[in-house]
Amino acid sequence: LLSACSASSSHANPKGLASWCVTNGQISTSNDDWLSITAPSVRMIDPLNTTQHVGIKFRYIAPTDDSKPLASGELRRQIGLKLLAENDCNLLYVMWHIQPNSAISVSIKHNTGAKTHAECRADGYATLTPYFKYEPPTIQSGEEHQLSAQIDDTQLSVFADTQLVWRGDIGKHIEGMHGHVGLRSDNGQFEVKFLTPTQNDVTTTAQTIASVKKQAENEALRCLNH
Repeated sequence: LLSACSASSSHANPKGLASWCVTNGQISTSNDDWLSITAPSVRMIDPLNTTQHVGIKFRYIAPTDDSKPLASGELRRQIGLKLLAENDCNLLYVMWHIQPNSAISVSIKHNTGAKTHAECRADGYATLTPYFKYEPPTIQSGEEHQLSAQIDDTQLSVFADTQLVWRGDIGKHIEGMHGHVGLRSDNGQFEVKFLTPTQNDVTTTAQTIASVKKQAENEALRCLNH
């Protein structure tokens, strides 16, 4: 039971900004590899990785100087992860709400045939229900926290500060979905470090090189499609 309620140690290596594709907002980097988010809306993906296992360390600094309501009209401060991100209209979100409430929320966004935010806006959202849920800590300014999520077969597990906070069977919602991992933030200033697994599923170095080379050829296109 204890091992089932804590995150594995596979998230260990910080991943630099150069590996990511920023599709909305601006991000800067510091000498100690923390990424700085000050824009009210930031979206980014890893165009070279479709392994559905992603994590971040982050510090919430303060609200952004300007606020931008969500497409639904709600004004929310949050940070979270993207999984199975095909584009802006078809993906899975794992979000840690900061204000006006504190919560972990998992939602699917599915819009057949649509790719860009202009095409789908806030359509196609559905909030998913877990069979296990644990309330995360309330986030205070200046604190450091960690959020990670992974999909194993049809099971999604979410960890906040290494504590299991959400687990559910999402198989019927993600059938046929394939995509990348990434990050989303809204209306908060953050310092962030991406964490990547220390192990991967690639069997040989040759396969790794070939896979990365092939995906890198389409990196710019993938970035634009998000």
